[in-house]
Amino acid sequence: MPPNDYLLDDLNVFFDADEFGIEAVIGEATIEGILDDEYIEDLDIAGTRPVLICRTSDVAAVAQGASVTIGTVSYKVVVARPDGTGVTRLVLEEV
Repeated sequence: MPPNDYLLDDLNVFFDADEFGIEAVIGEATIEGILDDEYIEDLDIAGTRPVLICRTSDVAAVAQGASVTIGTVSYKVVVARPDGTGVTRLVLEEV
């Protein structure tokens, strides 16, 4: 098995909603990921920004502006950032 396959198998535990992850609805699909309130700082103003960390294969077709619902909160995708290891960070904005 290629090294990336081992990595993805190991990450599945973290994305699993029964373990560490949460469920998110993107379009018609329900995926699992980790919601992080990422720290940001711009022009000496600090705050947080929601980021959904998930398997790239689950969000390969997700485009900027796509709707994401997590629990009762609605977001839109600001940018998708795949990292080349099979994991993508969806930077979100609450709507």
